[in-house]
Amino acid sequence: MPKLALGTANFGLPYGIANESGQISADSVADILQIAKHGGISCLDTSIAYGESQKVLGSIGVSDWRLVSKISSIELGCEDVSGYVNRQFEIILEDLQVESIDTVLVHNAQDLIGQKGDLIFSELQKIKHNNLVNKIGVSIYSPSDIAIISSRYPIDVVQAPLNVLDNRIESSGWLGQLSENKIEVNARSIFLQGLLISRQIQKTPLFQSWYNTLQRWNEFSDASGRSDLANCIAHVKSFDQISQAVVGVDNAIQLGEIIDAFGSPSRRVDGLDCDMNETLINPSKWFQS
Repeated sequence: MPKLALGTANFGLPYGIANESGQISADSVADILQIAKHGGISCLDTSIAYGESQKVLGSIGVSDWRLVSKISSIELGCEDVSGYVNRQFEIILEDLQVESIDTVLVHNAQDLIGQKGDLIFSELQKIKHNNLVNKIGVSIYSPSDIAIISSRYPIDVVQAPLNVLDNRIESSGWLGQLSENKIEVNARSIFLQGLLISRQIQKTPLFQSWYNTLQRWNEFSDASGRSDLANCIAHVKSFDQISQAVVGVDNAIQLGEIIDAFGSPSRRVDGLDCDMNETLINPSKWFQS
């Protein structure tokens, strides 16, 4: 069964399509971290790309947490790849005010797939060799990225989307294969940026084309006797090969609901996934159609 990790995008940005309250204040972040700790959560998932998130965490103090952060996408025309990677990692440590972290991920899988992938991974391996990080991994949007990356590099971790509408990491066969190869798989986007737990947002014109799919999800959830949030969590918990489920929150109350729901039995949601079309399951494409 996966463990919970706390996503921190909202700590530095007004993140998520269902987010109505904007960026979470530093005082509220401190309260959320305290609730998370009491609820058995020991890992924070952050990134340079999450605005002020890392600096907020560093000012509160997170040296006793297991930290996962991400190297931002390499800049176009960057000639000093080694310097860029090392500076990015220095920023992570400086912002978080720590001497090392547990895991560093390449935020954009295309950076490893591209021509500069060897240089990027080589620098990350040096950082790992210097005991500044325990594990190196990659954040992906599509399982098709894994075939290339895993054949080239000895990665330790893959972070991938997984939710009731997106089971590609399993249906592609990669969840089982990665697990067999002792590569840790972390699930993110389990609420699909909050869309799956906000019926008000589902009714907006942006998602009109997907009314039938979202309605089937709502009907399933209603019939289950559980909340939408609890069903999202129960679905991800049903995948034994998932090591960690990253959850973002808008406030402390929502975090409490997530922790409570995580103690309930797992249950797979079948027949709703949209594997063949990314315009719904990939939030980066929502505003492109």
